[in-house]
Amino acid sequence: MYSSDICHSHWSPQKICLTNQPKELEKLSNWLNHLVDWWEIPPRLAFRLDLILVEIVTNIMEHAYGKNSKKEEHIIQIELNYFDHKVTLKIEDDGIPFNPLEHPELEFADNLESAKIGGLGIHLIRQYSNECYYQRIESKNCLELVVYQ
Repeated sequence: MYSSDICHSHWSPQKICLTNQPKELEKLSNWLNHLVDWWEIPPRLAFRLDLILVEIVTNIMEHAYGKNSKKEEHIIQIELNYFDHKVTLKIEDDGIPFNPLEHPELEFADNLESAKIGGLGIHLIRQYSNECYYQRIESKNCLELVVYQ
C-alpha cells in the first residue's frame, strides 16, 4: 500500500509530504500506523508519536499560513527515523517564522471558569518529546524532535 512512500531499507529514515489541507491528517495517520507496525514500535511510543505529529501538523495547517491558509497549497515535509530505541522526527514547513521553543510555558487555570480554550498543543509536544530543536533555514521552519522509548 505504501510502496511508493516507504523506502525499502528497514531502518532508513521515512518521509512523507503533506499539503496544508485537513484531509491530509488521515494520510499522516495511515503512514504512521504503517511505520509503527513495520518497525514494531511499542504502543506507548506509538501513542506519543501520533499525538506529537497530529498536534504539530494541525498547528501548522491552522496557523502557519495566515488567513489564506486554505486557499493556497503549501507542503509540509515530515521525516521519521527509528533507531536504537528512539525516534527522530523532522518537520519542515514554509509558513511564517515560528519557534515553538520560544512560546511561553502554559499556565494552568485554577478553575474551569477561568480556563482558556486551546493552547495545549505546544505543552503536549514538550511533555511527550525528550529533545526539541528549532531552526529557520531558507525560509522554512525546521523542527526536530527526539522521542525515547
